[in-house]
Amino acid sequence: MDKSLEYIEMCEKALEIQELWQPKKGDWFALPDKKTDICLEDENPRNLTSNSLEISHKNKKVVSLTKRIWLPRQGQLIELSQFPGIKFSKNTLIFLKWADKRGPDNFTPNKKRFDTLEKLRLSYLMEFKFKKIWYKDEWYSFENSPA
Repeated sequence: MDKSLEYIEMCEKALEIQELWQPKKGDWFALPDKKTDICLEDENPRNLTSNSLEISHKNKKVVSLTKRIWLPRQGQLIELSQFPGIKFSKNTLIFLKWADKRGPDNFTPNKKRFDTLEKLRLSYLMEFKFKKIWYKDEWYSFENSPA
C-alpha cells in the first residue's frame, strides 16, 4: 500500500475520487498532517460529512472536524476504473496499452512515470474517467493541459 507523500498529494488533489469515498473497514486514509491510518471498522455515516470531514465529540460542548484523505488501494482503483459492460480481461488490456503510451511529456511511457502501481492506476483512472492528467504535482484537465 502506497503511503508516500506524493500519493497522498495525488489523492488529495483528485477531488473526483474523494467524493466517491464511502469509508469501510480496511480503507486507508491520511490526515492533514499527512500521517496515515486505517479504518478498523465500518464507519458510522453520522460521524462523517459528505466531504470526508470526521466529526468527533471531545465532550458535550466541543465538536472538532478533521479532514480525511482517502488513499485507495490498488484493488479499489481497479474496480473504479472498470468500464461497464466490458470484461475484466478487456479492461486490463486497455490499462496495459495505456501504461505503454507516452505521457504528457510525449517521451516517457506512463508506466515509467510512477514508482508504484497505486500511482499508476490512479493516474489511469483520472485520465479515462475524469479526463485529467497528473503532471508536475497537479491534475490538469485535457482542456488546460500543460503539455
